[in-house]
Amino acid sequence: MSGERWLRLTELYWGGPRPRISGLTLRIIALNAATLALVALGLLALAPYQDVIVSGRLEAFSHLALLSAESLDRDPDLAPRLARIINARIEIFDQNGQQVARAWPAAPRTAAPHARNAGEVAKATLAALIAWLPRPGPVLPPWPEGGSPGLREALSGQTVLTAYAAPKDAEEKIYLAVAAPLPRVGGAVVITAGGAEIEVALEQFWARLAQAFGVTLLVAVALSIGLAGAIARPLRHLARAAEAVAAGRREAGSIPDLAARRDEIGDLSSALRAMAGGLAARVDANARFAADVAHELKNPLASARAALEMLDGAAPAQRETLLGIVRADVARMDRRVTDIARACRLEAALAEAAFVPVDIKGLLPGAQALTPGPFVVSGQEGPLARAFENLVANAHSFSESVQVTLGVEGHEVVVRVADRGPGLPPGREEAIFDRFYSDRRAEDGVHSGLGLAIVREIVRVHGGSVTGANRADGPGAVFTVRLPRL
Repeated sequence: MSGERWLRLTELYWGGPRPRISGLTLRIIALNAATLALVALGLLALAPYQDVIVSGRLEAFSHLALLSAESLDRDPDLAPRLARIINARIEIFDQNGQQVARAWPAAPRTAAPHARNAGEVAKATLAALIAWLPRPGPVLPPWPEGGSPGLREALSGQTVLTAYAAPKDAEEKIYLAVAAPLPRVGGAVVITAGGAEIEVALEQFWARLAQAFGVTLLVAVALSIGLAGAIARPLRHLARAAEAVAAGRREAGSIPDLAARRDEIGDLSSALRAMAGGLAARVDANARFAADVAHELKNPLASARAALEMLDGAAPAQRETLLGIVRADVARMDRRVTDIARACRLEAALAEAAFVPVDIKGLLPGAQALTPGPFVVSGQEGPLARAFENLVANAHSFSESVQVTLGVEGHEVVVRVADRGPGLPPGREEAIFDRFYSDRRAEDGVHSGLGLAIVREIVRVHGGSVTGANRADGPGAVFTVRLPRL
Protein backbone atom coordinates (compact mmCIF):
# COMPACT_ATOMS: atom_id res chain seq x y z
CA MET A 1 0.00 0.00 0.00
CA SER A 2 1.41 3.40 -0.97
CA GLY A 3 2.19 5.99 1.69
CA GLU A 4 -0.39 8.41 0.32
CA ARG A 5 -3.17 5.79 0.45
CA TRP A 6 -2.14 4.80 3.99
CA LEU A 7 -2.34 8.43 5.11
CA ARG A 8 -5.80 8.67 3.54
CA LEU A 9 -6.99 5.58 5.43
CA THR A 10 -5.61 6.81 8.75
CA GLU A 11 -7.29 10.18 8.23
CA LEU A 12 -10.63 8.43 7.62
CA TYR A 13 -10.36 6.14 10.65
CA TRP A 14 -8.44 8.15 13.24
CA GLY A 15 -9.33 11.65 12.01
CA GLY A 16 -5.70 12.56 11.31
CA PRO A 17 -2.45 11.30 9.79
CA ARG A 18 -1.25 9.86 13.14
CA PRO A 19 -2.64 6.36 13.87
CA ARG A 20 -3.75 6.00 17.47
CA ILE A 21 -5.52 3.31 19.45
CA SER A 22 -6.93 5.10 22.49
CA GLY A 23 -8.33 3.68 25.72
CA LEU A 24 -11.90 4.31 24.62
CA THR A 25 -11.34 2.48 21.32
CA LEU A 26 -9.81 -0.48 23.16
CA ARG A 27 -12.75 -0.69 25.57
CA ILE A 28 -15.30 -0.75 22.75
CA ILE A 29 -13.30 -3.33 20.78
CA ALA A 30 -12.84 -5.55 23.85
CA LEU A 31 -16.54 -5.46 24.73
CA ASN A 32 -17.72 -6.37 21.24
CA ALA A 33 -15.00 -8.98 20.79
CA ALA A 34 -15.89 -10.69 24.08
CA THR A 35 -19.59 -10.84 23.19
CA LEU A 36 -18.90 -12.21 19.73
CA ALA A 37 -16.44 -14.74 21.14
CA LEU A 38 -19.03 -16.10 23.58
CA VAL A 39 -21.64 -16.46 20.84
CA ALA A 40 -19.11 -18.10 18.52
CA LEU A 41 -18.00 -20.57 21.17
CA GLY A 42 -21.60 -21.55 21.89
CA LEU A 43 -22.35 -22.14 18.22
CA LEU A 44 -19.13 -24.09 17.68
CA ALA A 45 -19.83 -26.33 20.67
CA LEU A 46 -23.45 -27.03 19.72
CA ALA A 47 -23.15 -29.46 16.80
CA PRO A 48 -20.43 -31.74 18.26
CA TYR A 49 -22.29 -31.96 21.56
CA GLN A 50 -25.51 -33.05 19.86
CA ASP A 51 -23.61 -35.73 17.95
CA VAL A 52 -22.05 -36.95 21.20
CA ILE A 53 -25.48 -37.22 22.83
CA VAL A 54 -26.95 -39.15 19.89
CA SER A 55 -23.92 -41.46 19.58
CA GLY A 56 -23.87 -42.23 23.30
CA ARG A 57 -27.57 -43.03 23.46
CA LEU A 58 -27.40 -45.14 20.29
CA GLU A 59 -24.47 -47.12 21.67
CA ALA A 60 -26.26 -47.82 24.95
CA PHE A 61 -29.45 -48.80 23.12
CA SER A 62 -27.54 -51.04 20.73
CA HIS A 63 -26.12 -53.13 23.60
CA LEU A 64 -29.62 -53.78 24.96
CA ALA A 65 -31.03 -54.41 21.50
CA LEU A 66 -28.32 -56.89 20.53
CA LEU A 67 -28.73 -58.79 23.79
CA SER A 68 -32.47 -58.87 23.15
CA ALA A 69 -31.86 -60.12 19.60
CA GLU A 70 -29.76 -63.01 20.93
CA SER A 71 -32.53 -63.91 23.39
CA LEU A 72 -35.18 -63.74 20.65
CA ASP A 73 -33.05 -65.97 18.43
CA ARG A 74 -33.33 -68.63 21.12
CA ASP A 75 -36.95 -67.93 22.07
CA PRO A 76 -39.08 -65.59 19.90
CA ASP A 77 -41.88 -65.74 22.47
CA LEU A 78 -39.85 -63.45 24.75
CA ALA A 79 -40.67 -60.45 22.51
CA PRO A 80 -43.50 -58.94 24.64
CA ARG A 81 -41.50 -59.21 27.83
CA LEU A 82 -38.32 -57.80 26.30
CA ALA A 83 -40.30 -54.92 24.73
CA ARG A 84 -41.48 -53.88 28.17
CA ILE A 85 -38.02 -54.27 29.71
CA ILE A 86 -36.07 -52.22 27.15
CA ASN A 87 -39.04 -49.91 26.40
CA ALA A 88 -38.83 -50.51 22.65
CA ARG A 89 -40.92 -51.87 19.79
CA ILE A 90 -39.87 -55.33 18.56
CA GLU A 91 -40.74 -56.67 15.09
CA ILE A 92 -39.78 -60.22 14.04
CA PHE A 93 -39.64 -61.12 10.33
CA ASP A 94 -39.24 -64.45 8.55
CA GLN A 95 -36.71 -65.14 5.84
CA ASN A 96 -39.03 -63.64 3.22
CA GLY A 97 -39.36 -60.34 5.10
CA GLN A 98 -42.88 -61.02 6.31
CA GLN A 99 -43.69 -59.85 9.82
CA VAL A 100 -44.47 -62.80 12.05
CA ALA A 101 -44.55 -61.14 15.48
CA ARG A 102 -44.69 -57.69 17.00
CA ALA A 103 -44.48 -56.40 20.57
CA TRP A 104 -45.01 -52.92 21.99
CA PRO A 105 -43.54 -51.30 25.09
CA ALA A 106 -45.74 -50.58 28.09
CA ALA A 107 -47.80 -47.41 27.94
CA PRO A 108 -46.20 -44.56 29.90
CA ARG A 109 -47.77 -43.68 33.22
CA THR A 110 -49.46 -40.32 33.48
CA ALA A 111 -48.40 -38.34 36.51
CA ALA A 112 -51.15 -37.09 38.74
CA PRO A 113 -51.74 -33.34 38.42
CA HIS A 114 -50.30 -31.21 41.21
CA ALA A 115 -49.76 -27.57 41.96
CA ARG A 116 -46.45 -26.33 40.54
CA ASN A 117 -44.15 -24.13 42.54
CA ALA A 118 -42.39 -21.01 41.23
CA GLY A 119 -39.28 -22.92 40.18
CA GLU A 120 -41.29 -25.42 38.12
CA VAL A 121 -43.23 -22.59 36.50
CA ALA A 122 -39.97 -20.82 35.60
CA LYS A 123 -38.53 -24.02 34.14
CA ALA A 124 -41.71 -24.67 32.17
CA THR A 125 -41.67 -21.13 30.83
CA LEU A 126 -38.03 -21.45 29.83
CA ALA A 127 -38.72 -24.81 28.17
CA ALA A 128 -41.63 -23.34 26.23
CA LEU A 129 -39.46 -20.42 25.12
CA ILE A 130 -36.67 -22.74 24.02
CA ALA A 131 -39.16 -24.94 22.15
CA TRP A 132 -40.54 -21.84 20.39
CA LEU A 133 -37.13 -20.51 19.35
CA PRO A 134 -35.65 -21.84 16.09
CA ARG A 135 -32.51 -23.87 16.72
CA PRO A 136 -30.43 -26.40 14.80
CA GLY A 137 -30.80 -30.09 15.59
CA PRO A 138 -28.58 -33.09 14.92
CA VAL A 139 -28.22 -34.01 11.27
CA LEU A 140 -29.96 -37.43 10.92
CA PRO A 141 -31.29 -39.43 7.98
CA PRO A 142 -35.10 -39.39 7.57
CA TRP A 143 -37.24 -42.29 8.77
CA PRO A 144 -37.77 -44.72 5.86
CA GLU A 145 -41.25 -44.59 4.34
CA GLY A 146 -41.85 -48.34 4.51
CA GLY A 147 -40.81 -48.60 8.16
CA SER A 148 -38.65 -51.42 9.55
CA PRO A 149 -35.32 -49.67 8.92
CA GLY A 150 -32.36 -51.95 8.17
CA LEU A 151 -34.53 -55.02 7.49
CA ARG A 152 -32.98 -55.80 4.13
CA GLU A 153 -29.43 -55.69 5.53
CA ALA A 154 -30.44 -57.83 8.55
CA LEU A 155 -31.97 -60.52 6.28
CA SER A 156 -28.64 -60.64 4.45
CA GLY A 157 -26.81 -61.26 7.72
CA GLN A 158 -25.73 -57.72 8.66
CA THR A 159 -26.40 -55.79 11.86
CA VAL A 160 -27.46 -52.15 11.38
CA LEU A 161 -27.45 -49.49 14.12
CA THR A 162 -28.93 -46.12 13.09
CA ALA A 163 -30.59 -43.00 14.52
CA TYR A 164 -33.33 -41.45 12.38
CA ALA A 165 -35.20 -38.18 12.27
CA ALA A 166 -38.83 -38.97 13.01
CA PRO A 167 -41.65 -38.08 10.61
CA LYS A 168 -43.35 -34.73 11.15
CA ASP A 169 -46.53 -36.26 12.61
CA ALA A 170 -44.65 -38.47 15.11
CA GLU A 171 -44.79 -37.81 18.83
CA GLU A 172 -41.02 -37.93 19.18
CA LYS A 173 -38.40 -36.25 17.00
CA ILE A 174 -35.69 -38.95 17.04
CA TYR A 175 -35.91 -42.74 16.67
CA LEU A 176 -33.20 -45.32 17.33
CA ALA A 177 -33.25 -48.55 15.34
CA VAL A 178 -31.30 -51.81 15.52
CA ALA A 179 -31.81 -54.48 12.83
CA ALA A 180 -30.11 -57.86 13.45
CA PRO A 181 -30.31 -61.33 11.88
CA LEU A 182 -31.82 -64.36 13.71
CA PRO A 183 -29.64 -67.23 12.47
CA ARG A 184 -31.27 -70.00 14.56
CA VAL A 185 -34.92 -69.36 13.81
CA GLY A 186 -34.23 -67.70 10.47
CA GLY A 187 -35.27 -64.17 9.59
CA ALA A 188 -34.48 -60.91 11.33
CA VAL A 189 -35.56 -58.66 14.16
CA VAL A 190 -35.99 -54.86 14.06
CA ILE A 191 -35.97 -53.11 17.43
CA THR A 192 -36.92 -49.40 17.49
CA ALA A 193 -37.21 -46.94 20.36
CA GLY A 194 -37.96 -43.27 20.68
CA GLY A 195 -35.15 -40.85 21.41
CA ALA A 196 -36.91 -39.16 24.31
CA GLU A 197 -33.75 -39.28 26.41
CA ILE A 198 -31.83 -37.64 23.60
CA GLU A 199 -34.46 -34.92 23.30
CA VAL A 200 -34.38 -34.35 27.06
CA ALA A 201 -30.58 -34.12 26.99
CA LEU A 202 -30.74 -31.68 24.08
CA GLU A 203 -33.41 -29.62 25.82
CA GLN A 204 -31.22 -29.49 28.92
CA PHE A 205 -28.29 -28.46 26.80
CA TRP A 206 -30.33 -25.73 25.15
CA ALA A 207 -31.61 -24.63 28.55
CA ARG A 208 -28.06 -24.30 29.86
CA LEU A 209 -27.05 -22.48 26.69
CA ALA A 210 -30.04 -20.16 27.02
CA GLN A 211 -29.18 -19.48 30.65
CA ALA A 212 -25.56 -18.77 29.75
CA PHE A 213 -26.68 -16.55 26.89
CA GLY A 214 -29.10 -14.73 29.18
CA VAL A 215 -26.39 -14.10 31.76
CA THR A 216 -24.01 -13.01 29.01
CA LEU A 217 -26.65 -10.72 27.58
CA LEU A 218 -27.31 -9.15 30.98
CA VAL A 219 -23.59 -8.65 31.54
CA ALA A 220 -23.19 -7.19 28.05
CA VAL A 221 -26.12 -4.84 28.63
CA ALA A 222 -24.72 -3.76 31.99
CA LEU A 223 -21.28 -3.19 30.48
CA SER A 224 -22.81 -1.34 27.55
CA ILE A 225 -24.81 0.88 29.90
CA GLY A 226 -21.68 1.56 31.93
CA LEU A 227 -19.68 2.27 28.79
CA ALA A 228 -22.43 4.49 27.41
CA GLY A 229 -22.51 6.35 30.71
CA ALA A 230 -18.74 6.73 30.67
CA ILE A 231 -19.08 8.33 27.25
CA ALA A 232 -22.36 10.21 27.64
CA ARG A 233 -21.80 11.76 31.08
CA PRO A 234 -18.64 13.71 30.25
CA LEU A 235 -20.04 14.63 26.85
CA ARG A 236 -23.18 15.95 28.55
CA HIS A 237 -21.05 17.98 30.96
CA LEU A 238 -19.00 19.34 28.08
CA ALA A 239 -22.17 20.22 26.15
CA ARG A 240 -23.65 22.09 29.12
CA ALA A 241 -20.42 23.95 29.70
CA ALA A 242 -20.22 24.87 26.01
CA GLU A 243 -23.82 26.11 26.11
CA ALA A 244 -22.96 28.24 29.14
CA VAL A 245 -19.97 29.70 27.32
CA ALA A 246 -22.13 30.38 24.25
CA ALA A 247 -24.66 32.16 26.48
CA GLY A 248 -21.93 34.37 27.91
CA ARG A 249 -21.82 32.77 31.37
CA ARG A 250 -18.11 32.11 31.41
CA GLU A 251 -17.86 31.51 35.16
CA ALA A 252 -20.76 29.00 35.20
CA GLY A 253 -19.67 27.38 31.98
CA SER A 254 -16.02 26.64 32.63
CA ILE A 255 -15.08 23.61 30.52
CA PRO A 256 -14.22 20.48 32.60
CA ASP A 257 -10.63 19.33 32.28
CA LEU A 258 -10.79 15.67 31.18
CA ALA A 259 -7.34 15.42 29.62
CA ALA A 260 -6.35 12.76 32.18
CA ARG A 261 -8.69 10.27 30.43
CA ARG A 262 -6.21 10.04 27.53
CA ASP A 263 -8.92 9.26 24.99
CA GLU A 264 -11.08 11.06 22.43
CA ILE A 265 -13.24 12.66 25.13
CA GLY A 266 -10.12 14.00 26.82
CA ASP A 267 -8.99 15.41 23.48
CA LEU A 268 -12.41 17.01 23.02
CA SER A 269 -12.22 18.53 26.49
CA SER A 270 -8.78 19.99 25.77
CA ALA A 271 -9.96 21.35 22.42
CA LEU A 272 -13.07 22.92 23.96
CA ARG A 273 -11.02 24.44 26.77
CA ALA A 274 -8.60 25.87 24.24
CA MET A 275 -11.49 27.18 22.15
CA ALA A 276 -13.18 28.73 25.19
CA GLY A 277 -9.88 30.28 26.24
CA GLY A 278 -9.39 31.64 22.74
CA LEU A 279 -12.90 33.08 22.70
CA ALA A 280 -12.38 34.68 26.10
CA ALA A 281 -9.08 36.13 24.96
CA ARG A 282 -10.71 37.44 21.79
CA VAL A 283 -13.55 39.02 23.80
CA ASP A 284 -11.03 40.65 26.13
CA ALA A 285 -8.94 41.79 23.18
CA ASN A 286 -12.00 43.29 21.50
CA ALA A 287 -12.90 45.09 24.72
CA ARG A 288 -9.37 46.49 25.00
CA PHE A 289 -9.41 47.38 21.32
CA ALA A 290 -12.68 49.26 21.72
CA ALA A 291 -11.24 51.14 24.70
CA ASP A 292 -8.08 51.95 22.73
CA VAL A 293 -10.12 53.17 19.76
CA ALA A 294 -12.22 55.36 22.03
CA HIS A 295 -9.05 56.78 23.59
CA GLU A 296 -7.39 57.40 20.23
CA LEU A 297 -10.45 59.18 18.85
CA LYS A 298 -11.14 61.08 22.05
CA ASN A 299 -7.82 62.97 21.97
CA PRO A 300 -8.25 64.57 18.51
CA LEU A 301 -11.93 65.16 19.23
CA ALA A 302 -11.05 67.01 22.43
CA SER A 303 -8.42 69.03 20.58
CA ALA A 304 -10.82 69.92 17.77
CA ARG A 305 -13.56 70.81 20.24
CA ALA A 306 -11.25 73.14 22.19
CA ALA A 307 -10.16 74.85 18.97
CA LEU A 308 -13.76 75.32 17.86
CA GLU A 309 -14.73 76.78 21.24
CA MET A 310 -11.93 79.35 20.90
CA LEU A 311 -12.99 80.43 17.40
CA ASP A 312 -15.72 82.87 18.53
CA GLY A 313 -13.43 85.24 20.41
CA ALA A 314 -10.28 84.72 18.35
CA ALA A 315 -8.64 87.32 16.10
CA PRO A 316 -8.71 86.70 12.33
CA ALA A 317 -5.08 85.59 12.26
CA GLN A 318 -5.62 83.26 15.23
CA ARG A 319 -8.81 81.86 13.67
CA GLU A 320 -6.85 80.48 10.74
CA THR A 321 -4.48 78.76 13.14
CA LEU A 322 -7.37 77.24 15.08
CA LEU A 323 -9.03 76.03 11.86
CA GLY A 324 -5.73 74.43 10.90
CA ILE A 325 -5.75 72.57 14.21
CA VAL A 326 -9.30 71.37 13.55
CA ARG A 327 -8.37 70.21 10.03
CA ALA A 328 -5.34 68.35 11.38
CA ASP A 329 -7.41 66.67 14.09
CA VAL A 330 -10.09 65.65 11.58
CA ALA A 331 -7.41 64.23 9.27
CA ARG A 332 -5.89 62.41 12.22
CA MET A 333 -9.27 60.86 13.12
CA ASP A 334 -9.82 59.93 9.49
CA ARG A 335 -6.48 58.11 9.41
CA ARG A 336 -7.33 56.34 12.66
CA VAL A 337 -10.72 55.16 11.37
CA THR A 338 -9.21 54.06 8.04
CA ASP A 339 -6.42 52.11 9.75
CA ILE A 340 -8.88 50.53 12.18
CA ALA A 341 -11.15 49.44 9.31
CA ARG A 342 -8.18 47.94 7.47
CA ALA A 343 -7.08 46.07 10.59
CA CYS A 344 -10.58 44.63 11.08
CA ARG A 345 -10.80 43.54 7.44
CA LEU A 346 -7.38 41.94 7.74
CA GLU A 347 -8.43 39.93 10.82
CA ALA A 348 -11.54 38.70 8.98
CA ALA A 349 -9.45 37.69 5.97
CA LEU A 350 -6.99 35.81 8.18
CA ALA A 351 -9.83 33.84 9.76
CA GLU A 352 -11.51 32.87 6.47
CA ALA A 353 -8.84 32.37 3.79
CA ALA A 354 -7.08 29.02 3.29
CA PHE A 355 -3.34 28.56 3.67
CA VAL A 356 -1.19 27.77 0.62
CA PRO A 357 2.57 27.42 0.08
CA VAL A 358 4.12 30.92 -0.07
CA ASP A 359 7.68 31.72 -1.19
CA ILE A 360 8.95 34.44 1.15
CA LYS A 361 11.74 35.27 -1.32
CA GLY A 362 9.07 36.35 -3.79
CA LEU A 363 7.57 38.74 -1.22
CA LEU A 364 10.97 40.31 -0.50
CA PRO A 365 12.76 40.58 -3.85
CA GLY A 366 15.35 42.99 -2.43
CA ALA A 367 16.22 40.82 0.56
CA GLN A 368 19.70 39.38 0.95
CA ALA A 369 19.62 35.57 1.22
CA LEU A 370 22.08 34.44 3.89
CA THR A 371 21.46 30.71 3.37
CA PRO A 372 20.29 28.52 0.48
CA GLY A 373 16.53 28.21 0.02
CA PRO A 374 13.83 27.34 -0.55
CA PHE A 375 12.10 29.81 1.78
CA VAL A 376 8.57 28.40 1.53
CA VAL A 377 6.01 28.62 4.34
CA SER A 378 2.32 27.76 4.64
CA GLY A 379 0.15 30.86 4.78
CA GLN A 380 -1.70 33.63 2.99
CA GLU A 381 0.37 35.62 0.54
CA GLY A 382 -1.52 38.92 0.91
CA PRO A 383 -1.36 39.24 4.71
CA LEU A 384 2.29 38.11 4.79
CA ALA A 385 3.18 40.72 2.19
CA ARG A 386 1.33 43.31 4.29
CA ALA A 387 3.33 42.33 7.39
CA PHE A 388 6.69 42.73 5.65
CA GLU A 389 5.59 46.00 4.04
CA ASN A 390 4.69 47.35 7.49
CA LEU A 391 8.07 46.32 8.91
CA VAL A 392 10.01 47.90 6.05
CA ALA A 393 7.87 51.06 6.14
CA ASN A 394 8.37 51.35 9.90
CA ALA A 395 12.14 51.02 9.45
CA HIS A 396 12.19 53.64 6.66
CA SER A 397 10.28 56.05 8.89
CA PHE A 398 13.29 56.12 11.23
CA SER A 399 16.19 55.67 8.80
CA GLU A 400 16.93 55.91 5.10
CA SER A 401 19.27 52.92 5.38
CA VAL A 402 17.29 49.68 5.79
CA GLN A 403 18.71 46.17 5.46
CA VAL A 404 16.49 43.10 4.85
CA THR A 405 18.00 39.62 5.18
CA LEU A 406 16.49 36.19 4.63
CA GLY A 407 17.66 32.79 5.86
CA VAL A 408 16.80 29.33 7.15
CA GLU A 409 17.49 28.38 10.76
CA GLY A 410 16.47 24.83 11.66
CA HIS A 411 12.85 24.37 10.62
CA GLU A 412 12.14 28.10 10.38
CA VAL A 413 12.38 30.79 7.74
CA VAL A 414 13.89 33.89 9.39
CA VAL A 415 13.49 37.45 8.08
CA ARG A 416 15.34 40.37 9.70
CA VAL A 417 14.64 44.05 9.00
CA ALA A 418 17.31 46.39 10.42
CA ASP A 419 17.59 50.19 10.36
CA ARG A 420 20.01 52.87 11.57
CA GLY A 421 17.46 54.95 13.45
CA PRO A 422 17.44 55.89 17.14
CA GLY A 423 16.57 52.35 18.20
CA LEU A 424 13.96 51.14 20.67
CA PRO A 425 13.35 52.77 24.04
CA PRO A 426 14.77 50.59 26.84
CA GLY A 427 12.18 48.20 28.25
CA ARG A 428 9.68 48.86 25.44
CA GLU A 429 10.60 45.87 23.24
CA GLU A 430 7.15 44.29 23.79
CA ALA A 431 5.08 47.44 24.18
CA ILE A 432 5.90 48.56 20.63
CA PHE A 433 3.62 45.78 19.34
CA ASP A 434 0.59 47.07 21.26
CA ARG A 435 -2.19 48.70 19.28
CA PHE A 436 -1.88 52.47 18.92
CA TYR A 437 1.54 52.48 20.57
CA SER A 438 3.77 55.29 19.31
CA ASP A 439 6.69 57.32 20.65
CA ARG A 440 6.19 59.95 17.97
CA ARG A 441 4.39 63.18 18.43
CA ALA A 442 1.00 63.43 16.75
CA GLU A 443 2.19 66.10 14.37
CA ASP A 444 5.24 64.12 13.25
CA GLY A 445 3.46 62.18 10.54
CA VAL A 446 0.66 59.90 9.53
CA HIS A 447 1.52 56.93 11.73
CA SER A 448 -1.40 55.46 13.70
CA GLY A 449 0.51 53.02 15.89
CA LEU A 450 -1.21 49.97 14.34
CA GLY A 451 1.53 48.85 11.96
CA LEU A 452 3.57 46.66 14.31
CA ALA A 453 0.42 45.34 16.03
CA ILE A 454 -0.83 44.17 12.62
CA VAL A 455 2.54 42.55 11.93
CA ARG A 456 2.43 40.54 15.17
CA GLU A 457 -1.18 39.41 14.55
CA ILE A 458 -0.38 38.22 11.02
CA VAL A 459 2.74 36.37 12.15
CA ARG A 460 0.88 34.81 15.11
CA VAL A 461 -1.88 33.46 12.86
CA HIS A 462 0.83 31.86 10.69
CA GLY A 463 2.32 30.07 13.71
CA GLY A 464 5.39 32.29 13.92
CA SER A 465 6.85 35.00 16.11
CA VAL A 466 8.17 38.54 15.73
CA THR A 467 10.51 40.34 18.11
CA GLY A 468 12.20 43.72 18.22
CA ALA A 469 15.58 44.66 19.68
CA ASN A 470 18.34 47.24 19.38
CA ARG A 471 21.24 46.48 17.07
CA ALA A 472 24.44 45.22 18.67
CA ASP A 473 26.72 46.84 16.04
CA GLY A 474 25.57 50.41 16.53
CA PRO A 475 22.46 52.58 16.63
CA GLY A 476 19.25 51.28 15.16
CA ALA A 477 16.68 48.56 15.65
CA VAL A 478 16.28 45.08 14.18
CA PHE A 479 12.99 43.18 13.86
CA THR A 480 13.13 39.38 13.50
CA VAL A 481 10.27 37.34 12.02
CA ARG A 482 10.30 33.53 12.35
CA LEU A 483 7.86 31.37 10.39
CA PRO A 484 7.56 27.53 10.25
CA ARG A 485 9.18 26.24 7.07
CA LEU A 486 7.49 23.73 4.78
